[in-house]
Amino acid sequence: MSVWDNPGEMLSRAQAARAQGDRELAYQMFARASELNPQDAIAWQGRAETATASDEALVSYAYATALDGNN
Repeated sequence: MSVWDNPGEMLSRAQAARAQGDRELAYQMFARASELNPQDAIAWQGRAETATASDEALVSYAYATALDGNN
């Protein structure tokens, strides 16, 4: 399995990129993680937090909330 096909690896790399201040790379990794595993609320939340477009952020927050209303 390629790294690009592993949602856990994408999520891990996204969190590392965000911690290093690389918002663009973090967004790409969160987006890929949410594509690979659309049921992952953390991936959707990270995608929302790193999105540059407000529409993208709102939709991603909506998915994250629908999947995990307690977060």
